[in-house]
Amino acid sequence: MFGPYLQAIPTNPLNNYTDISVVTTDAVPSAAVSGATKGFVMSSVNGKIWGTSKTGGFVYNENPQDPAATQNDK
Repeated sequence: MFGPYLQAIPTNPLNNYTDISVVTTDAVPSAAVSGATKGFVMSSVNGKIWGTSKTGGFVYNENPQDPAATQNDK
């Protein structure tokens, strides 16, 4: 039997946003996201999904040693 796969729209726990920015390339950590209040970024080409930062304006960067992560993911 198929679906339903999601019972509710997922919420990004870092920022409580649910909106998705759809892109055609893989997202880059700490890259700006189109629209400042997005919870996720999704590639329409391969279906990959990335979370966004606490502000919702950047792709979440999991590397705490990266200076961009310190700046954008707060």
